[in-house]
Amino acid sequence: MRSGDNLAISVPAGPGAAVRAIAAAHDYCDRTGCDDDARAHIAIIVEELVLNIVEHGGAALGDPIHILLEQVGEGTQLTLTDGGTFFDPREAEAPGLAPPERGGGAGIALILAWAEIRSYVAEGGRNRMVLLIPAR
Repeated sequence: MRSGDNLAISVPAGPGAAVRAIAAAHDYCDRTGCDDDARAHIAIIVEELVLNIVEHGGAALGDPIHILLEQVGEGTQLTLTDGGTFFDPREAEAPGLAPPERGGGAGIALILAWAEIRSYVAEGGRNRMVLLIPAR
C-alpha cells in the first residue's frame, strides 16, 4: 500500500449511511492500493459498524458518523465516532446466542475476527472506537 493517503469523511446517520461509508472505504483502498482481501475486509467492517450504529445504536437521524481510515505500520487504522448508544463490540454476546432475527451477531463476529479493537470510549455524548485492520 502507498502511504499518506488517509481518508476522513462524515456521513449522516440514516438511510444511505452505509452506502456512503462503503464508497469511502473503496476510495481509501483505491488511493492506498489495497489488495482485494484487504479491500473486502475494510469495506465489510465499515459497513457492519455503520449499519449497527444506524439500525441498533440509537443514533439520531442526520447525526454525523465520523470515519477516519489511516495507514499505520501494521495495516489500516479505522476510527469511528458517533452519537449513538454506547456499545463496545468486545462485550457483545457470542454469535449464535444473540437474537437471530438480524443475523445473530454474525457481523460483530466478522469484525472481531478481522480487526483488533484498540480502544472504545464514550465522552461528551459521543462514542469513539479505534480498530486496527491488520495487513495480510
